[in-house]
Amino acid sequence: MTKRIGVYPGSFNPPTIGHLAIARAAPAQQGLDRVDLAVSRVALGKELVARPAA
Repeated sequence: MTKRIGVYPGSFNPPTIGHLAIARAAPAQQGLDRVDLAVSRVALGKELVARPAA
């Protein structure tokens, strides 16, 4: 059986409750088996950050 996998890209810097809410809601809304987070080292539209925010 083919699994449906969603990919949620972003810097997640910092990770927020909103990020989690989207990742949790996506499987039910889109018929996915899972959602993988793809962490970007360089985020479009954000300034360069040397390390993650606390």
